[in-house]
Amino acid sequence: MSFAPTNPNETPNKDTTERRLGEHGERVLQTYVPGAEFARRGTSGRGEDYWAFVPDPIGDIEDIWVPSRTADRLAVSERALSTLRYRLDLNSLSGVFHRNEVLASSLVEGIGATRRGLVEALYGKADVDPSSSESLVVANLHAHDRALEIADSPKAFDRQALVSIHRTLLENYPAEAHIAGQLRREPVWVGKRRDSTPATATYNAPPHQRVAELIDDLCVFIERGDLNPVLQAAMTHTQFELIHPFADGNGRVGRTLIHVVLRKHISNLAVTPPISMIMAADKNAYIGALSAATTDPSQFIDYFARITTRSAELMLTLQHWIDELRDDWTRRLRPRAGSAAALLIERLPQQPILDVPAATRLTGRSEYACRQALARLENADIVRRTTKGSRNKAYAAHELIDLVEDFPWS
Repeated sequence: MSFAPTNPNETPNKDTTERRLGEHGERVLQTYVPGAEFARRGTSGRGEDYWAFVPDPIGDIEDIWVPSRTADRLAVSERALSTLRYRLDLNSLSGVFHRNEVLASSLVEGIGATRRGLVEALYGKADVDPSSSESLVVANLHAHDRALEIADSPKAFDRQALVSIHRTLLENYPAEAHIAGQLRREPVWVGKRRDSTPATATYNAPPHQRVAELIDDLCVFIERGDLNPVLQAAMTHTQFELIHPFADGNGRVGRTLIHVVLRKHISNLAVTPPISMIMAADKNAYIGALSAATTDPSQFIDYFARITTRSAELMLTLQHWIDELRDDWTRRLRPRAGSAAALLIERLPQQPILDVPAATRLTGRSEYACRQALARLENADIVRRTTKGSRNKAYAAHELIDLVEDFPWS
């Protein structure tokens, strides 16, 4: 998804509006005046009119029509996610699913990370560039953590909760720290080229003056408890992306909202379904379904129901593969039952990249015992050291990470 850089001026809303046949919202005529950076590219400095799309509010929507086939898929998807609540063996893999969901959500935006760089960013190496892809992925991990923390709290989800997720995402990114946690005050649009303007864009989001009211309405929708949660998550995501409330980071924040809704409305869902993994595996299918949202929201709802069911199925398959890997580790190391080494083998999937303090927290054993255990695991090639030097060592369960990275997420 490509978003043009925004530094333009926008006139106040004009009186001209129109509702096009089949669209679930209205078009508002706006005037865009290019900034200096567009003039340097040869773009005309004259103002140009364009139509911004304002989606209909959904906070108290009653009649949500979807084809019968989609309704069936929504029911199957809800049952698949509900089944996960009773698979206690999946809880030990929550870290694997969580981290890879965040990695995939970042990858959808073209933000990748090397394993070594990610480790260094996770463990606060002083020389890590805060603008690096690895730092951005770690920031997305923290934003996702913040979103789940909000979902698990008894407080209602509101505008402040949303902006706190966005603030967590961008507050340490030098180029965009000034917009972290701020609803946009400028137009944004989706374009296929970096030098696109609203006149050439494939989608123009609502005027910034309408963003706050639309977000407040969306928060009301997120809190509703009378809907199929898969339908609710799909509609939340599409509505958020249509609003595009921030100058940047909308895709990543929008995908955290999927998990906010599922966590809020499917009780005891302690694991994160790897939905973004499937989105990233076929990005064109994701973008195509999302692009139809102005005229046919049911396309994305149907797509989302299918990939959510598939994500639940893939979780169970991956869990089986990881159990086999842990059995192999146990055969190779033969640790004493209840020892730090045995506990690490059991719990590495929760945190496949760790240092001694993290191992201590994970196992409840002393730092000395965990240091010795990690040395044994390293000698057995179960973990490999990912940082140099004798201090601030970090380790990665490379076989586990490779297994997840190579898993067929489609």
